[in-house]
Amino acid sequence: EHIDGICNWWAGEILNRAIASGGSEGDDYQTLRNLIDGARLVGVNSSNEALSDVENMAEARKKEFDRIEHEKRQRAIRERNDSLAAEVLRVAEKWQREDAAKAAKGIEHIVIGEASEIAGKIEEKIETARGEGCPPAHPDLKKAMEIATVVREEDVQRKRLVAAEKRKERRRSVDQPTVVRVDTNNASE
Repeated sequence: EHIDGICNWWAGEILNRAIASGGSEGDDYQTLRNLIDGARLVGVNSSNEALSDVENMAEARKKEFDRIEHEKRQRAIRERNDSLAAEVLRVAEKWQREDAAKAAKGIEHIVIGEASEIAGKIEEKIETARGEGCPPAHPDLKKAMEIATVVREEDVQRKRLVAAEKRKERRRSVDQPTVVRVDTNNASE
């Protein structure tokens, strides 16, 4: 009975120190759980006020730790998604600039369907980012999709332009009178 009293006193002192420190000594959840488990092993009654206070402190630390970890995970996910979407947008803008520069060189540099291929590649990049968890409503993914749409529409306009140019060329060749030259100098020979 004397040993039980000493054990209870010792456990009570440890628990009271944990309460007094209020965690200022860096007691984390696991440390507090270890103190609680140790106190129970030496026979501290579950109704002990100090034990109850330390259990409450431990649970509060656990909740705070979980909240902080959740915020860290959410921030990391948001940063990863922002990075993925920004990369998709960067590539889409680069491909759009390259396509526009090529088309600006003139009609003879236009390759029909090439812009549609670029639009398809942009859409593939968007789908890859979505598959990696980036939300479809991410602003950068929306901008990249708008670029894909614009590039595809430009391809349609270029197809029309090339077709119109071919029609004009055919009309010019049909409308041109055929000139037959007869060499009169060699006709007498």
